Amino acid sequence: MITLQISDCRMLFLTINIPMPIVLYTLSAMMAVVVLLLLIMRRNMLRMQRKAREIIEKECEKTRNQAYISILETVPMPIAVYNSNGKCIYLNSWCKKITSHSNINEAPDIFNSQLLSKENCEKLKNGEDVCAEAFLNYDNTELTIFGKKVDGKFAIRYNIQRMYTNDGKTFNYILAISDITHDYAQQQRAKDLQTLLSDCLQLTGIAAYIYDVAKDKYYRFKGSDIIQLPFNAEYVFQHIAPQYRGQYIEMFLRVKNGEISTDRRCYSLISSTNNKPYYVETFTYGTTDVSGKVTRILQTIRNVTENQEKLHELKSLKHILGKALPSAGIVAWRYDVSTHSFRRTDFASDFHNTSFDEICSCIHPDDRNKMISAFNKLSQGETNNAHLTIRMALQNADWQTYEIYAIPMHNDIGSVSAIIGIRRDISEENEVENRLKEISKKATAMVEVAGVGLFVYNSIDKSLITYSHKTGRNPYDNVNRYIEMVHPDDKNVILDILNKVDNQQIEDFRVRLKARANKNKEYRTVEFCGKAYEYNQNTPTNYIAFVKKV
Repeated sequence: MITLQISDCRMLFLTINIPMPIVLYTLSAMMAVVVLLLLIMRRNMLRMQRKAREIIEKECEKTRNQAYISILETVPMPIAVYNSNGKCIYLNSWCKKITSHSNINEAPDIFNSQLLSKENCEKLKNGEDVCAEAFLNYDNTELTIFGKKVDGKFAIRYNIQRMYTNDGKTFNYILAISDITHDYAQQQRAKDLQTLLSDCLQLTGIAAYIYDVAKDKYYRFKGSDIIQLPFNAEYVFQHIAPQYRGQYIEMFLRVKNGEISTDRRCYSLISSTNNKPYYVETFTYGTTDVSGKVTRILQTIRNVTENQEKLHELKSLKHILGKALPSAGIVAWRYDVSTHSFRRTDFASDFHNTSFDEICSCIHPDDRNKMISAFNKLSQGETNNAHLTIRMALQNADWQTYEIYAIPMHNDIGSVSAIIGIRRDISEENEVENRLKEISKKATAMVEVAGVGLFVYNSIDKSLITYSHKTGRNPYDNVNRYIEMVHPDDKNVILDILNKVDNQQIEDFRVRLKARANKNKEYRTVEFCGKAYEYNQNTPTNYIAFVKKV
């Protein structure tokens, strides 16, 4: 209901009476409209803010990428970036220079790259970072101009790192490649040299060891490897023979404390396997750090047991020769070519020097040139030995006959530096030989005059000496040769006599039998008789026999 009123102040009032429900509905609708308008405005504002934030994030990402790319471009090594699926999304300029992939679309998938082995590829897929070394052929399509070659290949080290988002998800892989061709070549050469050194040491019978002072451990060179050994310095000390232990420990500690840098001695060690003593020669050298403190001790050990044993044998031989030679009438001497002097020796000590002229003055004039000529040839290397017989008068004695045997000794350059030899007095032998010659001549003459055959037989060594007017004395005749000349009917007789003589059962014999001078002659009757002339403990040993025609 609508009412129109005029007040006393002449103002017009319009009164409208609206029902309450309608008013409430109207107000609610208006508020709903206002709220809707506010929501629409808020949504538009959020949309505008999100768009602005995306624009800002894109600009920031672009800035970050530009900075990221700038950093990767400044790194002087090939770097590639891959997305979470392994597809290449970036190659820096270094990578483009050394590869044929100027376009990232041509670059292979990270999981299909020939750099990765199957094992490393699985590690990468399982979320592990990968760092390894690889070789690439020179004509490889992925790396064609990379550094220098090692036997037709490149040696590289690659490192693949994963980049994560804030929620921990992988969004990038970064591949970095470094050229280690030169380093690998140096390492390989070092290994080759170390192996060569180890082989040379092994060929020369030398073992090389390293002692780490801080760890108190020994290491041994073996090929290109260095193997740790299960013992320390105290273990080595205890395996050194007591007579050498003190000087070895003193030397070792002096090198360890830096008092001396090297030392070389010969020690007697005992093997830990069979407790057999053996001799070794060691060379010890200490290496220091920048502060001058010894950190390692290098030792080379060479087994000289055989040399020491030969040295002991040589000393024993010298001792034996020093006793035996003088008793046998043999004098050993050494002639020095440079000083032209003789030095007599008994192998245990040397006697005074005697000049070559003094020796020559003692030689018989008829033999002097023979001596000088022989020594000149030996000194000049024209002959390897000299064997001569000369007459000498030593210490104003009569002329004695000596047998000289000499050989040259050479120095490192091959020239003769000395002549060594022996001198033996054979005067008595010559006298005996001369007497024997006289006896032989007399026996041969007697055989010729008497027309008989003369035999001298030894029943101990079965030696036979015959005398003939045709051939003279024959000290190496054969008994069987004369048995064959006996007639078959009488052969048992001569064999029976020979058997009794060999068994020293008879002192004399005399028989007649048929024999011939040779196969072309006829058999004739001869008389064969003999008698013992030397005995040993009343047992006959030497017999003399005659054969004459009847």
